[in-house]
Amino acid sequence: MEQFTDNTSTLVFCGTFSAGNDEWRGKSNASERKKIQNRINQRARRKIILHRLMSSSILLRSRATGARKREQLNDSGNGPCILAASSHGTRKSIPDLIDAVVRRELSLKALVDAVRILDLQSSENQAIIHAFEAIVYQNRASKLPRPAMLSSLVQFNISRALMSNAEIFGLTTQDLHDDALSPFVVAGPWPSSVNVQTSLLPSGLKPTALQRTVEHHPWIDLLPVPRLRDNLLQRGVDSFDEVALCCAFTGLGHDRGTGILVWGESWDENSCEVTQEFARSWGWLIAGCSDLFRSTNLHRARRGERPLFRLDY
Repeated sequence: MEQFTDNTSTLVFCGTFSAGNDEWRGKSNASERKKIQNRINQRARRKIILHRLMSSSILLRSRATGARKREQLNDSGNGPCILAASSHGTRKSIPDLIDAVVRRELSLKALVDAVRILDLQSSENQAIIHAFEAIVYQNRASKLPRPAMLSSLVQFNISRALMSNAEIFGLTTQDLHDDALSPFVVAGPWPSSVNVQTSLLPSGLKPTALQRTVEHHPWIDLLPVPRLRDNLLQRGVDSFDEVALCCAFTGLGHDRGTGILVWGESWDENSCEVTQEFARSWGWLIAGCSDLFRSTNLHRARRGERPLFRLDY
């Protein structure tokens, strides 16, 4: 199995958890053994990807070393966030990151790839987000190629939307570790900050009957398309490449763009648009998502593009 080690990172992406019911040895039922082994393999793949995500942050730190040095802020909490210290004790401030991108010492794509959606509260994550927003809103993007800016902005939007939905649920990094279960299938008790009251949730995030009965990781709850969530749960995470799907959703680690575009509120299905490539590659996932189809056609029409889906109104 491929292994990754990192002696410089001071942040932990997720907690570890030993699932006691994942022991497959001694199981007489072949189907049960295969199901458990598939679950273990999925977990191992996710952990490899998590290590790669950590590596992207390390790459971000190392490639930003050419940016101009700024006076380090003290720990009083005033001023902009700073990236976590490496083993050498150096930190990269938000201005350093911005300069590194503008000077082409760090690609905007690498900056957005370093956002870790399930690591909500880390100072490094917040620094990356603030740096990207500063580049966009302070017109620093004028020095960057427009296609690269638009592609990175689309990727940033889907990542930020999923993080915003996690915040709506009141979830923290500790609630989103690799083996976490959705609060909708766990009796609790949950911290008072976790919002599992259906009446308080936006319509696009209200849990379906399947979300209340089928065990699943909370990342599925973050998707603002109810029928899509049900398609995932009906299929079962053991029957498809969960990591590949996450990368297809968010555009992480490749240059083909995101599978889902977000043009408005993070929780609103009508804000979402599915791309043609995603529809072709993951057709089973969006089957029956009529509201998503209508929303996609509407957003395409606003750009003067032909509808992607044929609908019977």
